[in-house]
Amino acid sequence: MGLKGLHVSILRSDSDCTANGVTSAARGAQQALLLGIEDGIYDEADAQRHLDRGDVVLVIERRRFGTEVYVTAKPWGEKRQCAAGGNFVYTTDSRFRSGVCAYPISVHDHILFRDE
Repeated sequence: MGLKGLHVSILRSDSDCTANGVTSAARGAQQALLLGIEDGIYDEADAQRHLDRGDVVLVIERRRFGTEVYVTAKPWGEKRQCAAGGNFVYTTDSRFRSGVCAYPISVHDHILFRDE
């Protein structure tokens, strides 16, 4: 079974540090499809259709630091190293709260090393 996802809102700060990342204000997206939610309603085929029409598609990343788990999102399919750009994603859908976390998660869409 592949990744599942939900639509989430993009929450922006006043300053954009994404370096034209997928959630940058300059790109104008208000929502994204977030993959990695076990009981989400969209699948990877839906995600590819979203990408094909220029929509933002993110995937959840979970990292363990000691006993804590740090949850972030990054552009789906992005292989380069990314950092937080200052924006967050969230939805009031209860599946987000039960399958991801109870608070907005940081989007890591500032690509640190771009291809030359």
